[in-house]
Amino acid sequence: MAGTKDRGPTIAVDRELYEKISERAGTKKVKIVTEANEMLNLFLMKEQFLEKWAPHLHLYKTNESSLSLIDDNSKRIVEIELKDNRVWCDTCDKVNCMHCYFGMACFEIAYLKDSKPKNLKVKK
Repeated sequence: MAGTKDRGPTIAVDRELYEKISERAGTKKVKIVTEANEMLNLFLMKEQFLEKWAPHLHLYKTNESSLSLIDDNSKRIVEIELKDNRVWCDTCDKVNCMHCYFGMACFEIAYLKDSKPKNLKVKK
């Protein structure tokens, strides 16, 4: 079109996601395309950060009860769960290990459902 600025490639998103991005953009008083680009850029930057911060940890698989991580240092698959609204590492048997921190930095943490155990003993 004559006189319009080329915005480059576009992507299709479902209506519900578009509405959420639109709402965030409105709250921040920015254009929807600006907010979408910022969100995608932050996602990619976070992935790069995790690769540098914990190069030995990798997300292996996800379901609603746990995140499975591969720990190259210990040569193990580590399970991260949500218990009593806290991220819990079954391997380290605590809430404040590097596996938990890595899990919390993964977007897939949002898939977890709280398992609500009766007696969660926290090791520090």
